[in-house]
Amino acid sequence: MALDWAYDALDEMEPYSAVMSTLIVTSFKAQGSYEIVLTANVSNPPYQASSKMFLNTYHMGEHNGSQVNTRIAFARDLLASKSECLELTESLQDAQKAIAAGEIDKANALIEASISACNFLSDAVKENLAQPRKEQASASPQEPRRVPWWLLLVPVAVIALLVWLLRHRHARHHPPRSSEDARSSAAKRIDKTRRKTSSATVRKRSAHAKRKKR
Repeated sequence: MALDWAYDALDEMEPYSAVMSTLIVTSFKAQGSYEIVLTANVSNPPYQASSKMFLNTYHMGEHNGSQVNTRIAFARDLLASKSECLELTESLQDAQKAIAAGEIDKANALIEASISACNFLSDAVKENLAQPRKEQASASPQEPRRVPWWLLLVPVAVIALLVWLLRHRHARHHPPRSSEDARSSAAKRIDKTRRKTSSATVRKRSAHAKRKKR
């Protein structure tokens, strides 16, 4: 099987726009079932999306019940693999009734409609899931939050409070002495020293007088 696109590249595409392109499929077998994966790549912004397409081929003019039943089995497996396509199985039941009535063309039309509807629903689900990602990618980056200026003063205020508490605690246990208290304390020490010196001198003189009397 060969696949050829009418054109497979776009220089630019506007958001939420649609572009149509023709895919030419050439089969080298008489009949068969194929699964084709279509992948689209975007360079800016980086994005990738894929979609599956199921294709059945047969000779022109060959429309018998056996071939159509094979297509119904293939379509049933496809619908069962996707939760959004389960309701489309009723169309396959109508296709089986058409085969029983000998309406092969009607059965083929119902099968094709079921497969096309399932592919459409699958693409819609994928697009809805990818939409939040597109909005998130296109959204402008948030500006960094600015810190209020008064919050910068909080650490300074805490440090100043700690320093004040330490000084206040030290002042309570060790009150500062005034200059008068310092001079009074020094005078007392000098007076005490003089008294000790005078007492020692008196004791020496008394001992010397006793020696002379003897």
